[in-house]
Amino acid sequence: MCKFATSLKGRFSAVLAIFIALSVSAVLSAEAAQFKVAWDAVSNSDVIGYKVYHGTQSRNYSEVDDAQMNLSYTITQTSDSEPHYIAVTSYSASGESSYSTELTCYTIQAAAPSNGEIQPAGSTVLQQGGSLTYSIVPASGYTISSVVVDGTPVGQVSSYTFSSVEACHTISATFVRQTSNYTIAASALGNGTISPSGTVTVASGGSQAFSITPASGAEIADVTVDGTSVGTPSTYSFNSVNANHTIQATFAASITTYTIAASALSGGSISPSGTTTVNSGSSQTYAITPDANYSIADVTVDGSSVGAVSSYTFSGIAANHTIQASFAANKAQYQYTITASAQTGGSISPSGTTTVTSGSSQSYTITASRNYRISDVTVDGVSVGAVSSYTFSNITANHAIQAAFVSSSTYLITASAQTGGSISPAGTTTVSRYSSQSYTVTASANYTIANVLVDGVSVGAVSSYTFSRVRADHTISATFALRSYTITAAAMSGGSITPSGSVQADAGSDKTFTVKAAPGYSVSAVMVDGASAGAVSSYTFSNISGNHTIQANFVSANPNPVVDAGPDQAVSGGTTAVINGSNSTSPTVITSYVWTQIDGPAVQLSNSRSAICTFQTPSVSSGTALTFRLDVANQAGKTASDTCIVNVTGTDQPPVARVAQEQTVEPYAAVNLDATASTDPDDGIESYQWAQTSGQTVTIVNDDTDHASFPAPYLTDTGTALTFELTVTDYSGLKATDRYLVNVSDSASPPTANAGTDRSSDALESTSLDGSGSSNPVGGLLAYRWRQVSGTPVTIADPTAPSTTISASYSIDTTQPLVFMLTVTNESGLCASDRCTVTIQGGQGADLTGSWTSVSYSRSRLTGTFLLQNTGTRDAGNSRVSFYLSNDGASITSGISSMWVPPIGAGSAVRLYPRFSLRNASGKYIIAILDSTTRVDELSESNNRVVIQVP
Repeated sequence: MCKFATSLKGRFSAVLAIFIALSVSAVLSAEAAQFKVAWDAVSNSDVIGYKVYHGTQSRNYSEVDDAQMNLSYTITQTSDSEPHYIAVTSYSASGESSYSTELTCYTIQAAAPSNGEIQPAGSTVLQQGGSLTYSIVPASGYTISSVVVDGTPVGQVSSYTFSSVEACHTISATFVRQTSNYTIAASALGNGTISPSGTVTVASGGSQAFSITPASGAEIADVTVDGTSVGTPSTYSFNSVNANHTIQATFAASITTYTIAASALSGGSISPSGTTTVNSGSSQTYAITPDANYSIADVTVDGSSVGAVSSYTFSGIAANHTIQASFAANKAQYQYTITASAQTGGSISPSGTTTVTSGSSQSYTITASRNYRISDVTVDGVSVGAVSSYTFSNITANHAIQAAFVSSSTYLITASAQTGGSISPAGTTTVSRYSSQSYTVTASANYTIANVLVDGVSVGAVSSYTFSRVRADHTISATFALRSYTITAAAMSGGSITPSGSVQADAGSDKTFTVKAAPGYSVSAVMVDGASAGAVSSYTFSNISGNHTIQANFVSANPNPVVDAGPDQAVSGGTTAVINGSNSTSPTVITSYVWTQIDGPAVQLSNSRSAICTFQTPSVSSGTALTFRLDVANQAGKTASDTCIVNVTGTDQPPVARVAQEQTVEPYAAVNLDATASTDPDDGIESYQWAQTSGQTVTIVNDDTDHASFPAPYLTDTGTALTFELTVTDYSGLKATDRYLVNVSDSASPPTANAGTDRSSDALESTSLDGSGSSNPVGGLLAYRWRQVSGTPVTIADPTAPSTTISASYSIDTTQPLVFMLTVTNESGLCASDRCTVTIQGGQGADLTGSWTSVSYSRSRLTGTFLLQNTGTRDAGNSRVSFYLSNDGASITSGISSMWVPPIGAGSAVRLYPRFSLRNASGKYIIAILDSTTRVDELSESNNRVVIQVP
């Protein structure tokens, strides 16, 4: 809303100023655009109302409306192609003020034919100088052909912005079916994301942009496109796409760095000097050295003195720093002292304190007494070895030298270890003559012992070593090597994996494998340590700490899709039902979903060409069954179909179809199909129907009874699996189905399916489905397929993985448990199935409800106030309320308009002010559908329909 001040000079002094505001998003009706003007109240008690003047000519208004004491008014525009001018006056008992400053607004008309849409659609009103962006979105399988603005094409743009509007405009779009698509596989390694991710489909000649975003504390390390590095960009676009591509982003931990500027004045040096870059939290030591005949005068750190120190260390660095050393010239002959001492067992000469002149030298002789030998000499506390002499040269500081001796009947063993492990005891150990000393060598994690040297000679990669009957000094040192693991890589027929075979990898390292399908094939799954990692083109083992296996599986690039229309359901009449085909899969991209109702009273599907759609169930007395068929086509032009049943319940409940346990038989055996375990809770089962759904075709005898049979077929391979579907119908017309599996084999054994234990989960909580306990007695790989067989439809993350997840929305019916069936197939073509049950518990979420607080109808104009409330426990995002005209209050006759609604906080409400132009509407009904775009996932979707009769 935008406001501007307007001084009004009226016929009475009480009217001082007034404001007009125009809503940028207009309310649309069936005839013309509607928009609201609003103003601030005049601070004068004499004012008894306001009038709104408007028309298509400036200051020559054709319409005037009395707003009474309301501070807003909704105007119905008489023309969408001409400017609209508005002014407001206030009035009292004594007269009316002059016009406010005039407000000019324009209309933009948006139109799109089938196969796509323009948002916002219809007529939208903008204030003069305003701006509005339109989004052009093609339907699935279509692309933008042309966008035309005011009769002039502007190209195949997906958005268009009208800026600083000064006239009325039109915008329209046309769409054409895509001729070919390509895929871009996007993936991220490390702590960051790439968006969009996974496999992205792009029309031939189209473009696709990707955003690369590191997580907090990370940075982009590399971006590769089709295996070639393109640097570290944060965005990357594929333009004029005419082939498949890959893009992978790699992230690494980011390190904050700081600088330390070191300088030295004349008379000495500082090391390191200049600017040094250091990592956050690290340390940096500086050595300050005066020149000959100079001494350190002062050292300043960040401008503050730390004294005449010869070294300084910055620790835990978290900021930039400076350090500077200054020096002073020594007096002509500066004197230094050297303190020399000897421990028991020998002497040092000269001993005691010796005074020397700066720049001079001083030598010392170390002599062991009888039955002793020199063990060590330290200079200023640092060992220089068991030397017999030592010379201080160019003396510029005080020093100390000390000699240590040991009995000639003892010896020293010096032990050391390189990176990757330790030796114990470490350092120098004194041992008596003819005694023993043992050492233990221990490798660190991810390392192994590489070699142990005793007196410079290898004794092998031993973990311990003992010096026995010691009669001399010794050394022992240990070296270590990173542990190596084996990754066994193999590719099945139809492609390759690189590298392949037994691949060695250092512990803690990463190893990437590239999977490539041969012409005419595609990747079906990459199995890592027996679990599917999906149909990926590469896989990286990170921070390797053990042996692994990786196997690439491939399928022909053009097989049929596997269609899953979702489970059979039981829902109440007059509610919103969902049918879900999102669990359908295909080795190539699925290009279309088409839902068709094939049985039962006709209903209107919300979007029959999407994987998931909804419909309003009819009101029934006893009950009725609706049957829907889902047809799916993939990029290779292959098609397949599946059906599901939605039982609309009333006084009657649907039956339960049950088939006896699956079985394995030999060729030519007589197989019985037993449905006698099927039940109905009220009026009984009227009919049975058996149908074969897959496998070598057989002839079913008595396929319309509860006891059917067939002869097992002759085998053309080691085994085959036949699947059958039983449909039972009760006397109210409600239906139920169950699936049955028969393996035919004369030698091979079928696998064992294990769908895991039953469990419970909260709504919106990710719940696992674990089939990893399935097994194959003859060895080899298993193919997995998950399918939901009852309950509110949900989406399975990967229906072909051994273990996967599902996430239930707020709107799920928690009274009906979700049942999932896992089918596993071995290389002999034999199958097994198992089921598990997931019980969904209630959770927190948004819940939109609505009510009419007022409604009036006069001279073909309906005016009302609609209260939209969020009675849930979480905020609701953007949504839309759509209004429809109905002759009977149940079925929709025609659409009226829609209103966008901003986010509503939990427990909050907003008021809407619908204004419709409706002819001959008295006595009919207005149906308001809340969240008509199904953007908000609600605790209950059953209260989103509000009906009121027009007075």
